[in-house]
Amino acid sequence: MATESGAMPQVGMLARVRNRVGWIAHVDIHPGHKGDLHLVRVEYLDHHGAPEDNLIWELEPQATVWQARELPRVDSSQPMPTGDFTRRAKKFMRHARSI
Repeated sequence: MATESGAMPQVGMLARVRNRVGWIAHVDIHPGHKGDLHLVRVEYLDHHGAPEDNLIWELEPQATVWQARELPRVDSSQPMPTGDFTRRAKKFMRHARSI
């Protein structure tokens, strides 16, 4: 599913999938009869479940991505628990260095 702006997942984008936020770590595009399918690996920024998922983007009903210069809407989600900030910041820095 594309975002409201029509963007499809690309490596390095921030995404919300299955009510979790993560980084798009890898994208494989596979041609299909009804258009391309995107096999996407998402590395989650939280510690609530599996650290990553491999999924078919078009089959995720509420998946969204944010453009590089676009910020998530803070008025539509709960604030981050206090203890999660440090862990997320460290994971963000490790990811940013690997790009």
